[in-house]
Amino acid sequence: MSFYHPPPCLHTIEAAAAAATAEPETETETETANPRPQGIYYLLRHPVLFRPLRQRLPLALLISTVIITLLFVFTYLPQVAFLALFKIHGPLAFLHAALAVLSESATIISFVLETFVIEEQVVDIFDATLLLKSEDALVARGRILLPAAVEENGAHTPGARDAVQRLGEFTKSPFTRFSCWDVCVWLLELPLNFLPLVGPWLFIALQGLSSGPLAHYHYVLLVGLKKKERRVYFRRRRLEYMGFGTVCLLLQTFPILSTLVCFTNAVGAALWAAQVERVKRGEPVDRYIEREAEG
Repeated sequence: MSFYHPPPCLHTIEAAAAAATAEPETETETETANPRPQGIYYLLRHPVLFRPLRQRLPLALLISTVIITLLFVFTYLPQVAFLALFKIHGPLAFLHAALAVLSESATIISFVLETFVIEEQVVDIFDATLLLKSEDALVARGRILLPAAVEENGAHTPGARDAVQRLGEFTKSPFTRFSCWDVCVWLLELPLNFLPLVGPWLFIALQGLSSGPLAHYHYVLLVGLKKKERRVYFRRRRLEYMGFGTVCLLLQTFPILSTLVCFTNAVGAALWAAQVERVKRGEPVDRYIEREAEG
């Protein structure tokens, strides 16, 4: 995930499903999670989560580098020239154009990598994180889980030694479908980048509004929400997901780091989902992510 970790959702999944055909209920305030860099911190504390990303990481880094390079070569100077129409010259124009190119590259990299290159690895990291947080039943709704090895009398019985090894075949597809509509929305919002000074930030915020819910697309599939119910669920938590998506995209504006953030986002999103599940069961919010079941 990013440095941002939103609070647990204020409704249960069942309430969101009911809201598809009923009037909105009054939201109940819940205890918020600790907003520290949970995704990055948790990934660093659990090296086992690096295993799914090793195979695709070199290719992802290469693609990210190519995208950033091409955008700077072909769009940087034209954007500097365009800013001259608004009487913006000198260092400010060059800085603004650089921010615009980086914001554009962040959204393109996120879309390309998570749609065509690392989608399966992101889901594996998400599920493995849920297993580390003892959400086995939730993960089992979407894939086969292999039995874990058990230590008996100083020896391990046959089985998976860690959370990643427990991940089996999918029983339902966790992958998002390519959407031409998302591409059209991106093109329509792209001109915002050319607004002096505030343009790149507005562009990233609007992209965060659309990309934030994608972080929990796999989660809402696991809990069984239908298409209409998913729309209601995300709409009623629009600001939470917008904040999540926006901060993720801001981190992805940093070259090289943008690729790793795609994976840490998955860890952070899984930690968020685990918190929501705890709230659904009436358990206290786990403010300290160090307290997990090792798996």
